Amino acid sequence: MSSRRLTLVSFMGLLVLLLTACSTPPTPSLSLGVGTLTLTVGDSFTVTPTVTPGETIVWSTSPEGIVDIRERADSVTVTAVAAGSTVITARLVDDPDVQATVNVTVREASEEPTPITFEPGVPALLGTGGSVDLAAFLPASIREGALAGAVWSTSDPSVATVDENGVVTATGTGTVRITVAGAGFTAEVTFVVSTLSGASLATNGQPIDQGTVMALREDGSVLLAGTFNGTMVVPTPDPTFLENEGFSVRSLRPAIPMSSRDVFVAKMKPDGSWSWATSIGGIGDDVVTAIEPTADGGAIVTGWFKGGSLSFDTGPIPTVLDNRGNGDAFVARIDANGSWIWANRVGDVYEEVIHDVAVLPNGNAVVVGSFASPLLRFDAPFASDPVLENRGGPSVGPIMSPQFGGPSTSLDAFAAMISADGEWQWALSAGGVDDDEAFGVTALANGGAIVAGQ
Repeated sequence: MSSRRLTLVSFMGLLVLLLTACSTPPTPSLSLGVGTLTLTVGDSFTVTPTVTPGETIVWSTSPEGIVDIRERADSVTVTAVAAGSTVITARLVDDPDVQATVNVTVREASEEPTPITFEPGVPALLGTGGSVDLAAFLPASIREGALAGAVWSTSDPSVATVDENGVVTATGTGTVRITVAGAGFTAEVTFVVSTLSGASLATNGQPIDQGTVMALREDGSVLLAGTFNGTMVVPTPDPTFLENEGFSVRSLRPAIPMSSRDVFVAKMKPDGSWSWATSIGGIGDDVVTAIEPTADGGAIVTGWFKGGSLSFDTGPIPTVLDNRGNGDAFVARIDANGSWIWANRVGDVYEEVIHDVAVLPNGNAVVVGSFASPLLRFDAPFASDPVLENRGGPSVGPIMSPQFGGPSTSLDAFAAMISADGEWQWALSAGGVDDDEAFGVTALANGGAIVAGQ
């Protein structure tokens, strides 16, 4: 009996040793869910770490005195106490090599950074896996000075990440806001990341379609506008084929440049699938510059065109805008189903561009841009004087961009209001002897607007 008992005990001990040897403990891990923070003195932020069960975290800051850290049951509260920059480091007590950090920038409460805008050309749509150097689109004055020490952050790392140099990399799908905050300035831009971008917007061998501007709606849907060559295929429920007007007649008009572009507008659902798509164009270059959502689910679209005319399918009788000179600007309204409601034009003998648009609370819209013609004329109906005079002197060389050229006066800036029904309400200009342009406009709750330019 004692021999059997001893044998059983020995067997059980051997079994325990075998089980202990075969069980592999989990690899220690630690993440904080945030890589950068920008706070104002007095602000607080809660960091909730994800850590291997059973592990203990120790927290530190370097340098000290910028933020205060208060540990809670499963999180820490970070409170900004002084202006400056610091790094919060979390380490595992039993494995100090496992760590995670948060870069924190703290501003004085009285410091109100100046909002700035990125230069034109930032893509509105990124394909999953794609990247863009966002720092390259900041104004030169920022890149050459205030960008040093700036902090970049992303609203959702699962959609897109951004490194310390401003390179954005699309990692998933959805919408994401990228923000940069530096000495005295802040800027942000919203991207849509979709697996349906790029090659799925197929063309027939012509240059790839380019999403230029977008409007993000509160329901998560996106209105995207851009340019295309050739025939564009959008994978809507019934595939939509958009044909470039310039491309379709090129064999009859060989003098038309091969770079002729048309404008497309498309709506994307929150899940990344396409609802509808439509296009506008003529035999010359047509480009979209801005799109802003309206309360009815549609949008106001602006741009410029260089062909003889620009046609909008607004119902039984299409709206055709004739070009008065070397390049006119347009503003048009599209509804929630992709049908054009109205279109209007502004321009004269040389080049005019609308750079931006803002929709006011009452449904009216303010457009801003620049004009090179001696006079700027607005299509009727117009509630007041439809002519603005250019204050500048003669201009030499290309105007505004390589697409434009020819003799003219220098550029003046303008702002104009158009009603929800497409009727011009008023127009103002600003300028001197040299080039002056209005690039941005933001609507105010009181029905006014703020215009920015140079």
